[in-house]
Amino acid sequence: MGGEHRDSLPHGPALSPSRPTLARLTALAALLALCATACPDDHEAGGDADAEADGDAGADADASGDADGGGEVTFTLDPIVQLSHSPTDSQTFLNTAKCVAVDGAGSVHVVWLEVLGEGSGSGHAAQGQLVTTRSTDGGSTFAPPVPLTAAVAEVGVPKIATAGTSLFVTWHQSDGWRVQVMLSRSDDGGDTWTPPVSLGQGTFPSIDACSSGPGEASVHVAWSDSQNVENHCEVYLANSVDGGRTFAAPVMVSTPDGLSSWTASVASWGATTHVAWTDERFNVDAEGRPYDCIVVGGGVTCHEEVFYRRSTDGGATFTGPEVRLTSDPPGAPQWSWAPSIVAWHDDVHIAYFDHRSGSFQLYYRRSRDAGATWETEEDLTSGLAPQPYHWWRPSLAAVADQLQLTFWEVDLDGGSSIWTMSSLDTGATWSSPLLLSEGPTALQPAVALSPTGTAHFVWYDDLGGNDEMFYRRLAAGRP
Repeated sequence: MGGEHRDSLPHGPALSPSRPTLARLTALAALLALCATACPDDHEAGGDADAEADGDAGADADASGDADGGGEVTFTLDPIVQLSHSPTDSQTFLNTAKCVAVDGAGSVHVVWLEVLGEGSGSGHAAQGQLVTTRSTDGGSTFAPPVPLTAAVAEVGVPKIATAGTSLFVTWHQSDGWRVQVMLSRSDDGGDTWTPPVSLGQGTFPSIDACSSGPGEASVHVAWSDSQNVENHCEVYLANSVDGGRTFAAPVMVSTPDGLSSWTASVASWGATTHVAWTDERFNVDAEGRPYDCIVVGGGVTCHEEVFYRRSTDGGATFTGPEVRLTSDPPGAPQWSWAPSIVAWHDDVHIAYFDHRSGSFQLYYRRSRDAGATWETEEDLTSGLAPQPYHWWRPSLAAVADQLQLTFWEVDLDGGSSIWTMSSLDTGATWSSPLLLSEGPTALQPAVALSPTGTAHFVWYDDLGGNDEMFYRRLAAGRP
C-alpha cells in the first residue's frame, strides 16, 4: 500500500500506547495484506444545517510571525469549525494531494472518508463511504455532508482538485479482486457528480487540474502500482485533456529498476507536468543488500529518497531524467518520505519530511525554471523545538508569490497538533510557525489557497474516541 503503513510500524517515531492515536495508526498495518494484491497492484450554505464553530476555538484571532528579510506576516484566524458529526470515524490521509480545494467561484470543497467497518486504518477502510461538503461563502458556513459514493470495500484516500467550477475527486477502492484508482467529476460546482470510473489498478492517488483559458481543463492523476511478479511498485500517471471526460492509458513515470517507487504527488502548469515520489532504489539492509520495504512489508532499514521527473507534453511522455532531490550523509541512510509538490507558472515548490537529523523535520526546495534545475534544500523546522520532536507530512499550496504550508507535530507524550507557515516571496523566506489546533491528536492536515490568498485548512482529530473532520480559515498578508 505505497508504504504508508510506516506511520505506525515500530521503526517510525514511537507514540504513547496510552493515546488513541496509536490504536488508529497501528491499524494501518492491516493494509500490508491489501498491498500484496493492490500495490502489486443540493446543499447550500446557511440556515440551521450550517456547520458550527467549535466552542473551544474562541473568536477570531490575530497573530503574526517574522519572515526573515521580508517583513512581518500578519495572520487573521477564524474559529475552528467541526465539519462532521457522524457516529463513525471521519478521516483523511496522506499529504501528497489534498482533501480540500477552492473552485473558480470561490467555493470551498472538502471530501473525506467515513469508516464503516473494522479492519481499517487512517484514511482507509475495509468498508467505507466517501462524503463531501462545500461552502459557497468562502468558508464562513458549510452545507451538510452528502455521500459521494455508496458504501464500498477497501476504499480510501479521497483527494480533490478544481479547475474553474469543475471538480475532480480521486480515490482507491476494491473491485473484488484488485484495488482500482477511481475518479468522479462535477461540472456544476458540486451539485451533481458523474458515476465513478476506473483509471487503472493502483493505490494512493494524487490529483491536479489546470485550466489556462476557456477550453477544457487538463486533469492529471498519479498513483503507485505493481504490475510485475516481484510485487514492487512503480509510479503511473493518467491524463485527460477534455476536462476529465476521458483519460489516456496510464504511462509509467518512474524507471522500473526492481525496487519500489510510491507516494506520488503531481502538479502542472500548461504543458509541463511535475511528478515527485518516494523511491527505494538506494535502500539497502544492514548487510548492504538492496531492500524493498513494499515487498518485505516494512522494517528498520526502510531508507528512501525523494525523486522528481517532469513531462513537457502534458504528461503524455517522460523522456527527461529522474532527479534525486534528497541525499543522506554517506553511510547514514535515513527516511525521506511523502512529497507535496505544487506549481505556479515556472515556479515549482516541493516539501517533504526526512529523518536525517535523528527526528523528522520538514524540508523545502524550489525550481524557478519549471523543474529544469533545483535550488538548495532548506530545513524549515529543525530550530523550532528540542529533539526528539517530529514534524510530519507537509501539505503545500501556492497562489502567485504566496505559499502556505501545513503539517503536524508529534510531541513527547504522543499528542499531536496542527501548524502552518507562510511565504509571501515565492519561498525565499518563511514566517514563524502558527498553531492552528492543539489537538489532542490532530492529524493529516491539508491546505488550499483561494485566489485572494485566504488559506483553508482541513484535518481530523479524536473527540471522545471518534474521529471528526475540522476546518479553519486564515487570511495572510503584509501590513
